[in-house]
Amino acid sequence: MTLPRGRSQTGLVTSTLPLGDFSRATHLSVKMLRHYHEIGLLEPVDVDAGTGYRRYATEQIVAAQIIRRFRDLDMPLEDIQSVLRAPTSRPATG
Repeated sequence: MTLPRGRSQTGLVTSTLPLGDFSRATHLSVKMLRHYHEIGLLEPVDVDAGTGYRRYATEQIVAAQIIRRFRDLDMPLEDIQSVLRAPTSRPATG
């Protein structure tokens, strides 16, 4: 039995995808994913020190989809970065 590759956090294994698979899953080009990594917009969860191969967590697909949709609306990368880094707000209860 083969376990998914990933990073262990508190005993949980995070499933990861290599760059090409992540590109196909998110409809972002490999070139753009490399650029987003370079500018710190969407960083892979793991980069192999020997090969430079990038791996992304499946949980990052949502952020990649948000980036793609905002770029489709011509939103500047700096603004997208601000949105992604903003704390999430939750409606008041009660």
